[in-house]
This record gives sequence, structure tokens and C-alpha cells, in this order.
Amino acid sequence: MPSSKPFRERVELFATDPKGRVYGGFYPGKGGFGTFGGGVDPGEDLQEAAAREFKEESGYSVKNVRPASVSSLKEIWKAPPKGTSQEDAEKFNERRKEYKGSLTHYFIGDIVGDKGRKDLEDPKYNFKRVQFRPISSVIAKQEKHLESAEDAAEAKRLKQRWRRVR
Repeated sequence: MPSSKPFRERVELFATDPKGRVYGGFYPGKGGFGTFGGGVDPGEDLQEAAAREFKEESGYSVKNVRPASVSSLKEIWKAPPKGTSQEDAEKFNERRKEYKGSLTHYFIGDIVGDKGRKDLEDPKYNFKRVQFRPISSVIAKQEKHLESAEDAAEAKRLKQRWRRVR
């Protein structure tokens, strides 16, 4: 019988500085690029949630938040990702009791000001080498990472998505 549990709505924001560089980092071990985002609060507008989550996690304010030209990503939660800490695995399993998975909406925005967080190497963010990067180098690195993905169909789909984020 199909699950009647809802999907947890999430947002991710690809924010750029005035030079057009995107702000984010790479996941350790996986090599994929990540940016900041998180869960949408009940009744919250998706664009407002994207700006709020980006500010909470990066310290940067954003303006002109708009949908990215990519479709939302629906993921069914089966098990915690490899390398997840025991504490995070327990949180993940608790969420699985309430939600079937996640539905992530992608946005683009412009960073306002130059004051961001300095402690982004904190393990809770799960990123390394967080900095501003030219979008072309992020896409090239992401495509290289996806070439080594175990699921070729998924890698092809994600490559197409990354190309449309530009």
C-alpha cells in the first residue's frame, strides 16, 4: 500500500555576489557542490523560506529571490546517507516517521552586503572549502563528480539540471 505521508518541503538557494560567483562548498567524500537551504515552515512562502534559510546558514542576506529554471526534486527517504553521524541518522529516522521524503525547490538570489559567517567549516554544515566560486567552475566540478556516479540515469538527469541553473 502506498504511503499516505506527505513530502517535507525544502528549499535551496544558489546566491551570487555582484561578480556572478555562487556561494557554497563541496561535500566531503562525495565531492558534489552544495549550497544552503532547509525546511519550509508551515504556511511559509517558498521564496521567503529560501532567503531565511540562506541567511540562517550562511549569514548573508539575499534579494531578488526567484525560482531557478530547474524542476523541483522529489526524493523518497529510504535510509540515512552514507557517512551520516549517529545523531543525524537518528534525526533522519525520526523524520521518516512523519514524512515520505523531501520535495526540494530551487531558487536563485543576489547576495546583499559582505558579512557572512566565518565558522562554515563547522561539521554541522557538512561542507568543505566554502567560498565564492565562478558558476562555470562549479558546474564543471559537479559534472565531473556526476560522471563517477553509480546511477548513470540519475547522473545524466542531474547534469541537465546543473546546466539549467546557470
